[in-house]
Amino acid sequence: MICYTGFGRLIEKLKSNLNDRWSWVEITEPENMLSSVSQAFLFLIGPEHINPIRLVQRIVAIDSHISIVILTLPAQLSKIKQMLLFSPFVGKNVLCIAYRENINFDDVFNDAILRTQQKRSFYKINLHDRSKIQPIKDHTVTISHLGNFLEQLPMGVILINDRDEIVATNKFAKKYFEILKSSENVTARNIFSPGQLTAIKMTCGMEDNGSPHVMEVLEILMEYSCSFVKDEKGEHFILFLFSDITERAEKEKRVQVILEALPQVAWTCNAKGEVDYMTKNWYEYTGRAFQDAQAKQWIDVLHPDDLPGTIKRWNECFKAGKILQHAARFKKFTGEYFWHLIRGVPVFNKSGEVVMWVGTNTDIHDQIRLTDELEHTVRERTKLLQETNAELEQFAYVASHDLQEPLRKIKTFADILNESCRSILDDDSKKYLEKIINTSSRMTLFLKDLLELSKLNNLGDREQVDINIIIQQVLEDLELAIHQKQATVLKTNLLPVIHAIRFHIKQLFYNIISNAVKFSNSEVVPLITIESRTMTPDEVVKFSALSIKRKYCEIKISDNGIGFDQRYASQIFTVFQRLHPRQKFEGTGIGLALCKKIVNILHGEIYATSVVNEGSTFYIILPLD
Repeated sequence: MICYTGFGRLIEKLKSNLNDRWSWVEITEPENMLSSVSQAFLFLIGPEHINPIRLVQRIVAIDSHISIVILTLPAQLSKIKQMLLFSPFVGKNVLCIAYRENINFDDVFNDAILRTQQKRSFYKINLHDRSKIQPIKDHTVTISHLGNFLEQLPMGVILINDRDEIVATNKFAKKYFEILKSSENVTARNIFSPGQLTAIKMTCGMEDNGSPHVMEVLEILMEYSCSFVKDEKGEHFILFLFSDITERAEKEKRVQVILEALPQVAWTCNAKGEVDYMTKNWYEYTGRAFQDAQAKQWIDVLHPDDLPGTIKRWNECFKAGKILQHAARFKKFTGEYFWHLIRGVPVFNKSGEVVMWVGTNTDIHDQIRLTDELEHTVRERTKLLQETNAELEQFAYVASHDLQEPLRKIKTFADILNESCRSILDDDSKKYLEKIINTSSRMTLFLKDLLELSKLNNLGDREQVDINIIIQQVLEDLELAIHQKQATVLKTNLLPVIHAIRFHIKQLFYNIISNAVKFSNSEVVPLITIESRTMTPDEVVKFSALSIKRKYCEIKISDNGIGFDQRYASQIFTVFQRLHPRQKFEGTGIGLALCKKIVNILHGEIYATSVVNEGSTFYIILPLD
C-alpha cells in the first residue's frame, strides 16, 4: 500500500507509472494515519502540502522504518532539504525530490518501497523469534538470521570475521566472485590483496565523510563502504558492501575521450561544484600541472577584475541548477590574459538532483577585441555626428533667427511702399510689389518653422502630459480655421497620459490636426476623428523601432479630406517635401518632418494611410511608460 497527500490532480499521473499491485490511500486527516502508515510501504508528500516537515515527524513517530518521499517544487527544493537537515525527529528514510513533469519516478518509488521492506525485515531479526519489532543496537547482528536480509540488498555484501574468513555473502557478491560459489572455506585474502585488505580495515575505523571509496578487485572497479559489526556473542566482523561501477567508469572514460576531441577546454565538476576533470588543452594553455587544476585552484588563473563576478555567477547557477554562461579572462602560460566564454551544463539524476556538471571554456578573445574596436569606432563616430548635428542645429537656429530681422524690414518697407505709392504705380510695378510682399511672408513662415525644428532637442524636461488637455489647447488655437471650414473634430474616447515634453506633444498634434483642416475637401463637410487604444505585444513586434518590453498606445487621427497617393506615404515626412502646389495650399513642407522628429525623440512610430479624395489617417504610436 502507498499513502499520499498534497498532490491534487498530479496523483493520477504518478499512479499510472507504478505497478497495479499497489493500492493507494489518500491521507486527508492526521487521525487516519496510524492504521494506514503501519500497513504502507511508502508515504508520498506532494508539493501542495503546507508543512511537509511536520508531517514527516508524525509519520516517523508512527513507523521509523517506512520510506518517505517529498516531491516539492524546484524553487523550494533547497529550503525543504535544509529544514530536513536541521529538524529533529525526521529520521534517515526521507528523500526530497524536485517535481518535474518530464521525470519518471518509477525507479525512485520502487527503490523506496524496497528499502522499507528491507528495513522492516532486518529489524525483525532476533535470537528468540520475538514478534515485537526491536532495533538491533550497537551494530550487533545475528549471523544465523542474516541470510535473508543480505539476499534482498541490491548490492554485493561480504561479511568477514576477525580471522579474515568470509562467513556470509549474498548472490550479488557471488555473481562477481566465482570462488564464493565453488568453495565454502574462503578467506578475504582469496579476493583482496594484502594492501586492499589493509585499506578496508583502515576504512572501517575512519569517520564517513560522505565520499565513496573506490578500488579495483580482479578487474572489477567497485565503489564500497564498510563498517565494524559484532554478533550476539561479541565477535567482531567487517561488513563490506560494494557496487560494480566498471560500466559507469567506462562511460565516464568515453565522455572524457569525447571531451578531449573538442578544440576548446572542457571540464567536469562533481555534485559539490569541485572540478574533477579537465582536458589536456587546459594544461597546455595554463602551463600548470594536473593537481593545480583540481577543486577550485583554477581561480588562480582568473583575472582579478573578473574573479568576483565569475564566482557570483557560478554560485547562482550552482544553487539553482541552471546553465552557466559567463565571459571571463584566463591567464595563459605566457602571462597574458585572454577572454573565454565559460559554459557549464548541469546533469540531473532521476530524482531531479544535480550529480555533475559538464562545461567548456571557449576562446572568444578575438571576438571581444573586434567588438571593443567596433564599439569604440561607433562611439567616436556617434560623438562626431552629435557634434555635427549640434553645429547644424546651432547654424539653423542662428540663420533662421538672424534672417527674420532683414525679412521683417523688407516686408515692412514693401507694405509702406504699397500703401503710399500704389496710386502712382503701373500694373507691372504693383504685381512685382505684391510678389515681394508674398515672398517675404512665406519666407518668414519658413524661417519660423525652421527655428521650431532646430529647437526640438532643447525645450525642457519631460513630464506627465495629458493628451486630452493638449488636444483641447490645439483646438482653441485652430478655432478660427475650424470655424471657417465649418469642420467637426470628434474625440471618440479618452486619450492617454504619457511621459514627454509638453511643447513637443502640442507641436505634434497641432501640425496633424491643422493639416487635416487645411487639406479638407470642399465638396464635403470636414470631419476629423481622434481615437486611442493600447497596443498588444503581437502588434508591437511588427515595428522594429519599438521595444517589446514597453507598453504603447496608438492614437489615430482620421479625416475625409483630399488625401494623397499612398505611394508618397513615407515621402510626406521628409523636410521641405510638398505634394500640393503652394498656390493652392499654404505651407513650408516642414510640419510633418517636425512631427516625425518628435515621435523619434519619444522612441515611437508614425505613419499614414490615404486614398485620393477620400481622406487620410495618421497613426501615432507613443510609449505609455
